[in-house]
Amino acid sequence: MEIPVETALEMVERHLLRGEAIIEQQRMLIQRLGKAGASTVQAEHLLDVFQSIQAEHLLHLARLKTGIDSLPAALTRDGR
Repeated sequence: MEIPVETALEMVERHLLRGEAIIEQQRMLIQRLGKAGASTVQAEHLLDVFQSIQAEHLLHLARLKTGIDSLPAALTRDGR
């Protein structure tokens, strides 16, 4: 039995979907904490981290769709 292989594009799309869910959960947590009168500082910081990661996934998706990820790293602007 062959194990299906996930392409780079499928992986990034999966990460984006999961990231959206995580970001929404974090927003709901911040809202609940705020309503309870608790500090939301750490939760907001974590939301910022999640959103930064999501932005990186979006950039990766764009590079995959334009074929930039298939170029040697030395030819890309940021070396990735």
